Amino acid sequence: MSFFEPIPEEVRPTYVRLLSWALLRAPVIALISDLAALIAVKSLGAPAWEVALLTAAPPLGNLLAIFWSQRVARSPHKIRYFFWPELATSFALIFVGFTRSPHTYTAGLWIFLLFRAPLVLAHSSVLRTNYPAQYRSWLLARALAISQILVATAGLTFGHLLELDPTMYRLLFPLAGCCGLLGAFQVRRIRLKPNGNGNGAADYSLRRIWRVLREDDRFRRYEFSFSLFGFANIMTLPILPLFLEGELGIRYGEAGLVLVTIPMIIDILMLPLWGKMCDRKNPLVMRAVFNFVFAVGPLIYSLSTALWMFALGRTVIGFVQGGSGLVWILGINYYARSEDVPVYMGIHQSLTGIRGLVAPFVGIWIARYFNSYRAVFLAAFLLMNCGTLVMISEVLRERRRTGGQLPSYAQIERQVDGRFTA
Repeated sequence: MSFFEPIPEEVRPTYVRLLSWALLRAPVIALISDLAALIAVKSLGAPAWEVALLTAAPPLGNLLAIFWSQRVARSPHKIRYFFWPELATSFALIFVGFTRSPHTYTAGLWIFLLFRAPLVLAHSSVLRTNYPAQYRSWLLARALAISQILVATAGLTFGHLLELDPTMYRLLFPLAGCCGLLGAFQVRRIRLKPNGNGNGAADYSLRRIWRVLREDDRFRRYEFSFSLFGFANIMTLPILPLFLEGELGIRYGEAGLVLVTIPMIIDILMLPLWGKMCDRKNPLVMRAVFNFVFAVGPLIYSLSTALWMFALGRTVIGFVQGGSGLVWILGINYYARSEDVPVYMGIHQSLTGIRGLVAPFVGIWIARYFNSYRAVFLAAFLLMNCGTLVMISEVLRERRRTGGQLPSYAQIERQVDGRFTA
């Protein structure tokens, strides 16, 4: 489907609400991306361990997805799990604006990041329930691309404001929190289609979750590839602000441009293409391509002696990060029945959480052991390629399994109910 093609009538109400929510979240994303960690280092003087702790907050929230998955799956009111976390975490962002030390700053962001796990699960259910498979990626990509125009603008603006006054974050976080509150009420107005309001399967226990991992070997290998790649990526996150401040002497104005605006602009340009391709092509193939290109970014970081070189690495990552995000959100639909999406997404998020609790501190340890931030980027490059090789091997397995035809989301969803019962 063309990026400018009218939105189909059947999905327009949901699309309008999700787009409004995404637009109102733009200031939040601009701050919570890499600017938040840089603020901790530059404005608050946070030590390395606290930056790693801040990086570990989203994964800890993801780890709680197992707890939330059964509640989201069994609830006939899934939108509540979208609305209330958005509302509560928006108040947490307002609180961050009143912090004066790295400890309370980190605590506020921990609260924000920790309680977003049910929101992600509910979002996945809304996408699966209200968007047809044949253009689900296109609709998600279109909303993301439009909202990221605002994210890119906000990132550049916030960087310049912080350049003028490093304590400006005290105003920016409450502003982002207020936008999040408005976005929560957009989410509340979404109405799920009738087939999305049932209670789903009765058993969403930890025992059943373990059974999914034990019996669905294809999904297990898929998650193993994600774990290798994701562990490598998360290792670099606490290192980025330390490297930029300590070795490249980045200023806030430059940070807004390099960390937010440049990758977002590239992402905006590429998302329409990735959205269409992810609907038409096999998601495992797409993810293998994204992994291969993404890994070049940390390699460039390891060689960077000037900010323009680092910016080149960010550009490479920006080229595929939107497509990577689409597969991260939608990839479990390749394996899960509609009613099982919360369970599969819960497993997916929780495994992200497990590696995310460990990887930031491994990154800090590697940097100290080798007395080099660049060693972390090089290690990440190597580990990402290991994850890519696992994904390529899974693509080859799928090709053999399907007799040479690699199905798209729409094709596989027509088969999924008879293939595996969780």
